[in-house]
Amino acid sequence: MITALEIENYRGIKHCKIEDLKQVNILIGRNNAGKSSILEALYLASAAFAPHDPFHTEKFKIDYLITRRGQRSQESDESLYYNYERRKEPNISIYFNKLKPKISIRYTGKKRPSIITYGDARIESFIKQLSNNFENSKKVEKFFESAVMIDEQFIRMLYIVENALLRKLFESRLDRLLIEVLRDGYELDVEGLTYIPFNQGYQLAVKLSRTIKFVDDLGDGAKYAIVLAMVATTMHDSLLLIEEPECHQHPGGLAKVMDVLLRLVKRNNLQVFMSTHSRELCLIVEKLAEEHGVDVATFFIERGEDGEVSARMISAEDRKILEMLGLDIRFIDVI
Repeated sequence: MITALEIENYRGIKHCKIEDLKQVNILIGRNNAGKSSILEALYLASAAFAPHDPFHTEKFKIDYLITRRGQRSQESDESLYYNYERRKEPNISIYFNKLKPKISIRYTGKKRPSIITYGDARIESFIKQLSNNFENSKKVEKFFESAVMIDEQFIRMLYIVENALLRKLFESRLDRLLIEVLRDGYELDVEGLTYIPFNQGYQLAVKLSRTIKFVDDLGDGAKYAIVLAMVATTMHDSLLLIEEPECHQHPGGLAKVMDVLLRLVKRNNLQVFMSTHSRELCLIVEKLAEEHGVDVATFFIERGEDGEVSARMISAEDRKILEMLGLDIRFIDVI
């Protein structure tokens, strides 16, 4: 599990260090504070171990990062550099709980970022150090290789996620979790999932008591929930990055999705980073994490004009005290 993270020269972040990371980490703060860039930096780091997007095997993770905020930047990666200055290469340093030397990952313009440790140490030295600190260095590789980033664009790729994961879900009968999410979180009288012939192919559909409904025709909140549950159900010992999971969600549906997510985090040994603007999400995750025995930390992210990004941890007790005073943690920068 990552316990500390340091980012330099990535997008709008000149420097940022976050310590005391937990199994679930919530990033709050104003727009353009750097929350999404922190998620992206971790995804960029994973590209050093597995450069291809796990669902678009022909697409590189770096290309996904370049284009996900807008298609006009698809031919240039300069947006990944702080202030567009290519001479200052993005660098991500990661500290693990049982790994004394940090892992430093540097983006040099290639599809696969370089792994360096202790300055200019090469990959062979890095693997040797890992072997001395872990029973099997493959644990670190697997942690990053299987990393997934879920954002608004990802939800529009539902058919790709279906093709990649649904057979595995059905074979293990993990589809029951999807049914539970839809039934309890979105008040649908779901009896099961099925594939139905559609335009010379097949499309996933929800079996209701009196009819069926194609998954593509569900509301965005339900589709987000399905994708999140499918991905988390099939991940193990890895990193899950989620951008604003509250999007399109009623608090009732959000609570059910987070309940299932935290159960899977515990069962599948996942580490989660999520950005949010939702006070409800913070409260829901905080309460459910306690019920499921998952450690959670909330960080207020703030960026100065000089690109220095700070991360202040807000404990559950601090939040409760602030709310007793009528204050909202989302505006802690003006308190």
